[in-house]
Amino acid sequence: QPFKVDAATGALADSNTPPNRIVTQVFLVLPPEAEEWAREKGIPQLPTSNLQSLISNLKITSPDDKTVYKISPRLPLSNQQVSFNAVSAKAFKEVSFVLDGVVIATLRESPYQTFWQLAEGKHSLKVVGVTKEGERVESETITFEVKP
Repeated sequence: QPFKVDAATGALADSNTPPNRIVTQVFLVLPPEAEEWAREKGIPQLPTSNLQSLISNLKITSPDDKTVYKISPRLPLSNQQVSFNAVSAKAFKEVSFVLDGVVIATLRESPYQTFWQLAEGKHSLKVVGVTKEGERVESETITFEVKP
């Protein structure tokens, strides 16, 4: 999954990172139980120095907040989809993507990713997770728009 990283520090970029230092890097996001295996195999790991504060418990990584999409008249609408992605530092029993107040997908293992066909309008997206202990955790809500 793509993440914004501070090129100077190698840490995940946050609101204090100067825009000219933000670069996008792709990391393989694995469940916590596979992290040791990935390190042994030399698979690049997501920076963790500020991961907990950025991801807290559950974070939408795609789309970015306030993204604007445009429906193309040249492609069938059924081929115009956006990928919704979320990551977490915690293990969850299930994670649900909630679009405009309606659950559109529930996943029981990472990667937490689903696809959604574009539909005109302003939309809100959040992710709701339930831990193995039954704790309910919500991400921040992001908004995006789809124009005709």
